[in-house]
Amino acid sequence: MKRSGLRGLSLVEMMIYMTLLVLIAGSALIVVVMANRFFNSTIDNNAVQREAQITMLRISHELEESKQGKVLVEPEGIIFLSPRTKKEEFNYDYGGDGLLVWQKWVCYYVDSQGGKQKLCRAEAYLKDPTTDPPDPTLTTADFKNLSTRPEIVAHDLLAFEVEDSALSANTFDIRA
Repeated sequence: MKRSGLRGLSLVEMMIYMTLLVLIAGSALIVVVMANRFFNSTIDNNAVQREAQITMLRISHELEESKQGKVLVEPEGIIFLSPRTKKEEFNYDYGGDGLLVWQKWVCYYVDSQGGKQKLCRAEAYLKDPTTDPPDPTLTTADFKNLSTRPEIVAHDLLAFEVEDSALSANTFDIRA
């Protein structure tokens, strides 16, 4: 018997070629999937870092506006005075010395409900706004039990630490 001039592939050769094709395509798919996972985790990490930086800037800005000697640092959070009104404006004592009128206490604390830690911000307005800054009388536990709903500032925290330093301004660390 003579073979025809058109030569085809045998079944074994076809199986070998298909196996190689599947291996190459599978390897390419694994590379694409791994790159996609890395890209998504990078985006998530950047979002968490951005949220932590925005939170640090916000707390720094609010601490700059507060009275330095009237800041209470506790293991669960930080409490300080704020001169801002409900409309986020400053009021001054125009009839007197032009001093700031202190309006409220602000507290940043960590809430651990639900297994994940969140950084919350709560406010308690003074009964009578005053130019003479009062000493802190509330604790973070008091702010956690307020009837008003706190604002969630940051999600999925690992740690929120505030170091009270007499030599310099308060330093704080937010890890997410």
